[in-house]
Amino acid sequence: YHQNEHLVLAPRGQKHAVRRGIFGHAGLEAYHKGENILEALRPMVEWSLANGVERDVMDQTLKEVGVILQGYIDYWKNERFETIATERRVVVGEHHELQVTIDWVMKNRLGKWIVEHKSTSDIPPASWRGIDPQTALQLAAARASGDEDLKDIAGILFNYLSTQNPPI
Repeated sequence: YHQNEHLVLAPRGQKHAVRRGIFGHAGLEAYHKGENILEALRPMVEWSLANGVERDVMDQTLKEVGVILQGYIDYWKNERFETIATERRVVVGEHHELQVTIDWVMKNRLGKWIVEHKSTSDIPPASWRGIDPQTALQLAAARASGDEDLKDIAGILFNYLSTQNPPI
C-alpha cells in the first residue's frame, strides 16, 4: 500500500502492535545487515515523535522491541548462517503481475531459506503455515525471478517472535 497507493497511517494513528511490528522488522533488518540496531531505529523514533507520538509510547515500544530482539539474537547466536538478502523486493512479470518483499534470505548448513518474520502473541497452528498465502507467493516469486540470490531456495522458515511476556 505504501509504495502504490501512499496509504500510510499517521504515526499517532498506528495501533501499538503494528508499530511494534514495524520497529521489530527494521531492527531485524539492521541486525542481519550487521548494522547497529539502535542507530537504525533512531530515524523512525525521531519521525514518530515529530509526528505526534508521545515520548512514553515510543519508550514503551523500544523497550518491548528490545526484549523481543534480544530473545531473537540469543536464540540464533549459536547458529551459523549467512545473510543473502534482507527486505528483498522481487517483481515478476512484464507488467508486475507479482510483487513481494522477502524479509530475509539466509543460508545455513541445510540450504538457502526464505525466512518470514512474524511478531505475534499467538503462534498459529502448522496447518496455517502450510497455506500462508503471503509466504507462498514469496516462494513462487523467488523461483520465477531468475535472481541469482534467490536461486536454489530449499524452503520457507517461519520465524515467530512472541510478543507475550516470557514465563519466569
